[in-house]
Parts: sequence; structure tokens; C-alpha cells
Amino acid sequence: MIKHGLHSVMLAVLLALGASAAAAEGWEEGVHYFRLAEPQAVEDPSKIEVKEYFWYGCGHCYHFEPLVKAWKATLPEDVAFVQTPAVWNRMMQLHAHLFYAAEALGVLSVLHDPFFHALQEERNPLTDPTEIVKRFKDAGAPEAEIMAAIESPEVTAKVRAAAMTMQAAELQGVPGLVVAGKFRIGAAEAGSQEAMLEIADFLIEQERAASGGAE
Repeated sequence: MIKHGLHSVMLAVLLALGASAAAAEGWEEGVHYFRLAEPQAVEDPSKIEVKEYFWYGCGHCYHFEPLVKAWKATLPEDVAFVQTPAVWNRMMQLHAHLFYAAEALGVLSVLHDPFFHALQEERNPLTDPTEIVKRFKDAGAPEAEIMAAIESPEVTAKVRAAAMTMQAAELQGVPGLVVAGKFRIGAAEAGSQEAMLEIADFLIEQERAASGGAE
């Protein structure tokens, strides 16, 4: 009886501490982040996925990028970070094709930052085919495969899927995060770009605890 009573007391204390920790964070569902009406499929169900929607032509995304890079470097092995180009007009559709083509050709790590720099610093819309091919070629992609990759059915399918998932996530702007295919985070509701990542961390911990996992 004593052991049972002690166990009950300890459990109550632990639950109270957990509630206090959540309250201390100050993150409230429906205020700072939102649950999706329909959960989205994730690329690797064995991991907690954090998906970032972005556009190379978005100044906010450009400023978010270094924050994301630093944060991504700290993620444990049970978290998967996925970048997804936002698509809601023809210009963004083209840039999404460039993103996925660069990924397919193995040069995304070389071209990702220069694509951002071109649109944000050079005011270059990246619409000229000759220049696009040169950028890919200079990054190490085989010249004969560049346009074929950009226009390929595989890349087109990925662009279409990105547009559909973004619409399903009800994102009104970028950058935006979707955690575990369940929760949407935007800067306006979070309060800042830094807070977006803090909320992502909070939701990662929440998902890990729900699955009984450990960091």
C-alpha cells in the first residue's frame, strides 16, 4: 500500500512537472502553431520529419536559411529535415524544377546558396535557359543531362507533389514548417523565425515522448 501510494504521488509530480514545462514554453496549439486537418505522409516514418517550405525569391526565406542551417546541424538522428520548394505560380514552379533537378543531378549542395543569392542579391530571376545550363554545368552537372533533368517526368512529379502538399498544409506564405506531417508553423503566428525553430523543437520532443522514443 505504501509503495502504491508513493508511486501515485511520484506519477502526479511527474505529470505536474511535464505540464509546467509545457506552460513554460508558452507554445499553444491553435495560436502559435496549428494541427493540420489531414495528416500528411512523411518520407521516412521511422523518423520525426520537419519539412521546410521555401522559395528562392522570398527575402524572409533567405534570412531564415542560415538559422535553419545552424539548427539542422544540431538535430539528433531520429529527426529528418526535408526542404521543399513552395509552388503557387509559374515563376515558383520553374525554381522548384531547378531545385529538384539539382537534387537529381547531385549538385543541390553546390547550387542551393547561389540560387538564393541570384534572386536576392543579384536580382536575377533565373529564367534564362542558357544561364541556367551554365550554372548547372559550372556546378559539375553533365551538360547533356541538365535540361533533360529539369524537364523530366520525375522532377515534374515532385514539383506537382510539392504544390499539393503545400496546399494541404494550408500555408499562406513562406518560410513555413510542417512537423511530423501533423503541425504547421509560420513566422507570423510563432512571433519570429527563431521562435519557429523553438516550436519545432517543442513539437519534436512532443512526438518523441508520444512514441516512447529517446533522443
